[in-house]
Amino acid sequence: MLGPTRRVLSRHVCHLVGLGRSVIAIVFISSAHATISAPAPEQTPQTVSIDFSADATVQFTLIDGRLAGVSGHIGKIQTNASFDGCKALTNLRLDNFKVIRDDLKRQDPQQSVTLLFDVGSDDDRRFGQLPRVQLTFDLRNINHALITRRTSDGGYFSDQLCPGRIAS
Repeated sequence: MLGPTRRVLSRHVCHLVGLGRSVIAIVFISSAHATISAPAPEQTPQTVSIDFSADATVQFTLIDGRLAGVSGHIGKIQTNASFDGCKALTNLRLDNFKVIRDDLKRQDPQQSVTLLFDVGSDDDRRFGQLPRVQLTFDLRNINHALITRRTSDGGYFSDQLCPGRIAS
């Protein structure tokens, strides 16, 4: 929604662009009116839930189409993580969502759960594959958050989703 149009200096046009909580001013030399957009209203978070059984539920919270958090539980593992300050994940593809339950292995002392899902639009496909997200949780914390992209017919590159915040 566009806000009011105002005259800005006689020879300069200033267009303000709202990006989250930041504002960027771009100045063009011109003799015209500038359109100043009102800040976007806070979006209501949307939640997508996947229920596997009575002891396994995962909820993805999206704000403005971006992944904001993951919560829920799978067995004894709590899947709670916020993605504020992380690389933006949009267009979650949950049609091929997978859960790897290491918590069911009796000899596994780590007791972890890994969530795998694709993200991105068809334009993000490389060599036929979308970027793949891997989130690994131990009993109470997230300890890996990676995104893996295909780089060639046989090559992949993994990068941290939250550099400096979540180990990988």
